[in-house]
Amino acid sequence: MSEILFDNLRAENNRRRAADNREIIFMEEEDASNDIDAVEGLPKVISVDLQARSNALKCNCERFELVERKDGRSVIIRRGATLTLDVTLNTSPDLKTDHKLGLIFSFGQNPNVPNGTQVKLDVTGEQTFNPDTSLWDVRLVTQTGDTLTLEVHVPAHVMVGIWSLSIEASLQSNPKDKHVYQPEETMYILFNPWNKDDDVYMPDDEERNEYVLNDIGKIWRGNWRKNKARDWNYGQFDDAVLPACMYLMENAGLRPENRGDVVLVSRAISKMVNANDESGVVYGRWDGDYKDGKGPSHWTGSIAILEQYMTRGRPVKYGQCWVFSGVVNTVCRALGIPCRPVTNMRSAHDTDMSLTIDKFLNEKGTHILDISEKVWNFHVWNDVWMARHDLPEGNGGWQAIDATPQERSNGIFQCGPASQTAIKFGRTELNYDVNFLVGEVNADVITWQQDPKEKLGFRKIRENVDDVGRELITKAPGGMAFGDQDKQIINDLYKAPEGTEANKQMLKTAASKSRTGRVAFDFPDQPVEDVEFTLEDIEEVPIGDDFSVTATAKNMSDSTRTIWMKICSSSEYYTGVRAERIKWVANNITLKAGEEEQFTLHVSYAEYFDKLVEYGMMMVFSVCHVEETKQVWFKDDAFQVKKPMVDIELPSTAAAGKSMLVSLSFTNPIDRPLTRCSVTVDGPGLTRPKTVQLKDVAAKGEMRYEMKVYPKRGGRRTIIAAFNSRELVDLTGSQNVDVIEA
Repeated sequence: MSEILFDNLRAENNRRRAADNREIIFMEEEDASNDIDAVEGLPKVISVDLQARSNALKCNCERFELVERKDGRSVIIRRGATLTLDVTLNTSPDLKTDHKLGLIFSFGQNPNVPNGTQVKLDVTGEQTFNPDTSLWDVRLVTQTGDTLTLEVHVPAHVMVGIWSLSIEASLQSNPKDKHVYQPEETMYILFNPWNKDDDVYMPDDEERNEYVLNDIGKIWRGNWRKNKARDWNYGQFDDAVLPACMYLMENAGLRPENRGDVVLVSRAISKMVNANDESGVVYGRWDGDYKDGKGPSHWTGSIAILEQYMTRGRPVKYGQCWVFSGVVNTVCRALGIPCRPVTNMRSAHDTDMSLTIDKFLNEKGTHILDISEKVWNFHVWNDVWMARHDLPEGNGGWQAIDATPQERSNGIFQCGPASQTAIKFGRTELNYDVNFLVGEVNADVITWQQDPKEKLGFRKIRENVDDVGRELITKAPGGMAFGDQDKQIINDLYKAPEGTEANKQMLKTAASKSRTGRVAFDFPDQPVEDVEFTLEDIEEVPIGDDFSVTATAKNMSDSTRTIWMKICSSSEYYTGVRAERIKWVANNITLKAGEEEQFTLHVSYAEYFDKLVEYGMMMVFSVCHVEETKQVWFKDDAFQVKKPMVDIELPSTAAAGKSMLVSLSFTNPIDRPLTRCSVTVDGPGLTRPKTVQLKDVAAKGEMRYEMKVYPKRGGRRTIIAAFNSRELVDLTGSQNVDVIEA
């Protein structure tokens, strides 16, 4: 499939070049009846060797599979580097007195010199480069008879994508008659984080290796108290990926001359990976209904998604934030932009940009009127590394971009790049979408109660300043470690510690620039009330087990208090949207001064299992009302039902090119069979993504499946598995293996 993709892309590129150049041989005279061979002594280019392998090696591009294709190599280099090529002519050229040789590099459909999408270089025989590295230049390295070895300096600011090359040969005495040669190879020029003059320059070797070259990684999901990583195959070197990236850039509406600006390119990526506005890669869906596509939990990496997108010519169904982030990471790393997924545990979706998440209770405080704004259990976006010349000094480095279609930015579902520094200090006036990111990591959660005596009809009864942005997680640089050993908490990059004066001042500064924010933060807090309430926290519940949750009321006053208490449980999507109510209990209690009483909700496995949705997220909340003082207390808590991991058994070592047995297994934890079972296996350098349909798994029985894979490359490799069925979805596992080159 990927071979067809590449061939189609190359054919399209050749068609464009033919349309631009019209003829392979140019005769400036109107009367072109004389054959070009009749021009005595006219030099011709016989062949060009673009040295795909050696050019890729010196640019850290040798792992791209397109470089090694036997049916037509691609030349992949990075800007700021040099391109070496051998040009062979039909004669031994004398560039000083007799012959002219010119190189023309073109980008886009209508290249021209003024906007930088076309460059014309004369090979004069000069053997040194122009000291001004901001300019294209060519130098003669050696000449052996009719073969010239040339080096071309590619500036660090040029457009990123497919460039075409034409080579013109003529006589100095008759420059109008010339022979033009066009190499068949497709030439990709990428961003260069190794070059100090490139805006994506990253000085640390270990970080470059992780954020540009690592083709597998981890994306954390779950609840902030208990979360785990899911391995993801970025596969940026697969031969389907670069053609897909070029297709995305073509469809992004980004002018060719702007495709060297990493700010605009990364913003375009955030737009094009979702399919809401343009012909983007992935449709998002969060309601669990995936019958006309593939559920997000079935994906193990980006390769299958991008390949399906290209071959079918339409967006892929379906993804969610962590899938969008995985694809963004692939596209960015393929293009040379340092990139990493970031998971925000307890992520606010602030629709009105007030920097608050508002919950509304009725006048008695016994029922919830509205929670239209949500706090997601987790949300995943990406950090990209770049200079920001468009912002005040100090705002470069990591920038947040988000392809999940939550809110429109400039009328389109896109987000970022937003400077981490700007987010941390509340600089919401800076581009792009800083205000939304500040809300995601730092919004206050405010509970309001209906009160006709108040000017706005509600009074603030509770403000939680530390519920949002509990943990911001990414994978640390280095190899794939077991479990959470490579988990890196980066809260300090996005926010000052909760409760500190710096954090409070940042929120006030940011809120002061928003009308809705001023209303929420200026509203007076209510005085502390005299009954103390707590709700038990639950980290996780193994699937198949019952659970209980307890609320406690303690009367801290000198008088009797009459209290109405309610505890409710429901399943919910990870976005904070309630799926189904499971069970609730309510009771009236009377507490004398100093007394304490507990109130418990018991939920059995039979009561909750059929109401679970993907990822097994659960929500419990308690609402309490004190009759004498009208005190209202509200608390909610999310946790996750734990599913088994897929155990992967591999040999300790394997040999490249030889079969390796992979054994997958787990024990069904529920008292019913698993039907419509499938498993997807994936791993860069081991196997391309494969999905296999499996037989049913008996109730409390064992699932076991064996398959052979054929490692392609040596080194430490990781294999990923994802099991899904009608009854249980999103069971995953991974394992490392050392592959020895044969």
